Amino acid sequence: MRFFVVLLCFVVSFGVSRGQDSVSPFTLNTIDGQSLEVGDEEHVLVFFLWETGLDVCYNEIDYLNDLYTKYKDDKVIFVAVTNDKPEKLNALLETRDFLFHQVAGKEGKRVMKIFNNNGLVRTFPRYFILDKKGSIVTSAIGSCERIHDLIESELNK
Repeated sequence: MRFFVVLLCFVVSFGVSRGQDSVSPFTLNTIDGQSLEVGDEEHVLVFFLWETGLDVCYNEIDYLNDLYTKYKDDKVIFVAVTNDKPEKLNALLETRDFLFHQVAGKEGKRVMKIFNNNGLVRTFPRYFILDKKGSIVTSAIGSCERIHDLIESELNK
């Protein structure tokens, strides 16, 4: 049984999504009032699309904080996006550090639609890495430590 779970985790985490290959430049607003420019020609962006109530997403936070700490000075911006209400996200953030920029509520739903050809992303967690021009270099669905190897591999290119 353990082998099956590990195999499933590997398959899901490296299930790179095909289709959309870029997003048009856009601005997003974080819950703390910052504006971030996507496609600003200066930053690579790592997006983590998630639901705060899903354990599988919640369990990713420590790994994601490690990635943030390792790459924050390399012109990489890390953004966590949820369509949960900002109040729900803020309650979680009072009990747990999550170092990414946070986007929630209606703004989160808007960003999720951008990443899904104007549909709504329904599988969580979901990762997108965008180069400095807004091209999607990696899109993956997954939830295990292996996904972070994939993200690190892309950031090291």
